[in-house]
Amino acid sequence: MLLFCTKCVLTLLLFIFFHQSIENLEGQIADALTDRNKAAETISKLQVRLLLFMVSYLFNSVSEFKEKLHISY
Repeated sequence: MLLFCTKCVLTLLLFIFFHQSIENLEGQIADALTDRNKAAETISKLQVRLLLFMVSYLFNSVSEFKEKLHISY
C-alpha cells in the first residue's frame, strides 16, 4: 500500500513539474511571437521609409535634370 502511495505522489509531482514546464514553454512561445510581430512591423516601416526615400531621391534627381535641360512639363 505504501509503495502504491509513493508511486502516486511521484506521478503527481512529475505531472506538476511537466505542467509547469509546458506553461513556461507556452509563455516563451507567446513572447517569441510578440517579438516576431514587432520585428515584422519594424521591417515593414523601414521598407516604407526606404521606398519613400528612393522615390524622393528619384523625383529630386529628375527635377534637377529637367531644370538643367530647361524642360517643363
